[in-house]
Amino acid sequence: MILTVKLKQQIIEYFQLQPEVAGVYLYGSQAANGAGDLSDVDLAVLLTKKTKNKNFDLQLKYINAVQEILFEDLAADVKILDHDQALIYQAEVINHGLLIVNNRPEEIGEFVNRVSLLYPDFYPVISHYFAKMHQRLEKGNYAA
Repeated sequence: MILTVKLKQQIIEYFQLQPEVAGVYLYGSQAANGAGDLSDVDLAVLLTKKTKNKNFDLQLKYINAVQEILFEDLAADVKILDHDQALIYQAEVINHGLLIVNNRPEEIGEFVNRVSLLYPDFYPVISHYFAKMHQRLEKGNYAA
């Protein structure tokens, strides 16, 4: 199902009131205007630098809050966007997602700059890894 403007605004308002949230990206099919009947709402939440070691608890809190907003119409997939996430995921969210909440522009800018500087350095390694993995899968070798 497609995320309505009203539901999106309620999600934005919720996250704007969370002091530990630097920003929120909407990504995936909802951001790319490709949502269908089975689409969920994918959100990546960037926490402030001061927020430490609460990622799992906060992730559960955000999933519950967003699911209450969406009711039974849509499912929510909320992830904490931090340095522990894979670099390729971080780059995907930044490059193809929509920044819908910008509580701390400086911190978001620093995060985007860091990912933008690191990703090109690691891209050849990532590409090589996926090419080799694809070759193994074609041969039926699922182990390394």
